[in-house]
Amino acid sequence: FRRRQKLSYRRGLQVAKRKAVEAASTRDNPRVTAFVKWCRRAGIRLHPKIRIGREGSCAEIGVVATEEIGEGERVAHIPRSALLTCANSQAVRRRLLRDDVTAERLDSMSSWVPLLLAMLAEYGLESASTWYPYLQLVPNYGSAGPPMIWSESQRDTLLAGTSVLQSVHTDAENIARDHATIVLPFMQRHSDVFPPHLQSLDLYEQMVALVMSYSFSDEANPDMLQRTMMVPFVDLLNHHSQHHVELSFRDDHLELVAIRTIKKGEEVMNTYGPLPNASLMHKYGFSEVNNPHDVAYITHTTLTEAVSGSPTVQVRWRQLGKEGLVDPSLLYCVNSVGKIDRKMVLTLKMLHGGKLRYACLRRHLMKELDRDDGAVEDENELTKTGEFNTLSSTETSLLKRVVLRALEELPTSGEYTQTLPQWTSDRERFASHLCHGQYLCLKALLDLLG
Repeated sequence: FRRRQKLSYRRGLQVAKRKAVEAASTRDNPRVTAFVKWCRRAGIRLHPKIRIGREGSCAEIGVVATEEIGEGERVAHIPRSALLTCANSQAVRRRLLRDDVTAERLDSMSSWVPLLLAMLAEYGLESASTWYPYLQLVPNYGSAGPPMIWSESQRDTLLAGTSVLQSVHTDAENIARDHATIVLPFMQRHSDVFPPHLQSLDLYEQMVALVMSYSFSDEANPDMLQRTMMVPFVDLLNHHSQHHVELSFRDDHLELVAIRTIKKGEEVMNTYGPLPNASLMHKYGFSEVNNPHDVAYITHTTLTEAVSGSPTVQVRWRQLGKEGLVDPSLLYCVNSVGKIDRKMVLTLKMLHGGKLRYACLRRHLMKELDRDDGAVEDENELTKTGEFNTLSSTETSLLKRVVLRALEELPTSGEYTQTLPQWTSDRERFASHLCHGQYLCLKALLDLLG
């Protein structure tokens, strides 16, 4: 009898917790209510002291603590069966593995492609999809969204002079290539799952923007079809560098755990990583004010225009291009205190050095390019301030021209951003923060150069 009493009490407690989350999350819209109920059916366990919705969130939707949540408490438990992956999307998984043409290319293609195919198939199923309530809730870009979904005129106006513009153009080329060579042929061979309205490049680009903004990667997972995933609930959390929770990958589930106390009424914040504003804007469509990880990127185009005034340097610049030591996708990093990456230092020296010096530095630059993955978190990748003393006067002069050129390319004077009285849209506001951060980094470098 006592065991039955305890069991009944536990069940009642579980129901009360579930109803508390549902009740707290019904204020905003019925899609949130449907999603919370779907989470229960899918085995996703949510902390009873949270609310999903717009109220109290910095974005269109977020997660807010209704009571204080202590450090170490589990905010969410997500079984792997609830993840939206190619492995869990049965129709796509079977066809992908049985498709001889595509299966042979699995190891060489991006892990995004299988997930994108699964996303397209599940969207096509509409209410018949296992993840239908979840897909009704994402994406929730609001008035922002990643630049990939902006109009070309908006990108050219708001992102001029930033590396984001170059990154979006590169993305567009890669997306079009993957769609034409892998995705579209596969969908045409399996038109029973992918009818014609799911095969367009425009829809595929929208799916790429969604996956870029919301997906998670488990790089340790050996299964290509499970490595990149959509994680329901966790991807509703917004980003802040001073975050509250961390996601960990287990064998059969994922756990979201509080790493510090979350006060009542606070928005539960996740982190997308120690990313500069250029990366946040490129992938997610927003930027942080006073981002502690911010950097400026100097593009290949800026360098090309800066060296155009010297015929001798131009000849060496073209030589570097022919040897594959510079290319249009290459970016040079300047951090918030004016430190530059070693690629920039080596390139400046090679543009002015003799043949022997060129051959010696060439090996060092090749090593830098081989290990460069575009990340900027590693402080060792950036030169010490004192190393400017190793640049000759002509190298320093060229670097000044590069920095001044980069400043000129920003949409407006860099001193504008913090005092601008009113932004007309979120996109303008986030782009303004991005450009201001670029300005501060470049100005710090210019001050060091004198």
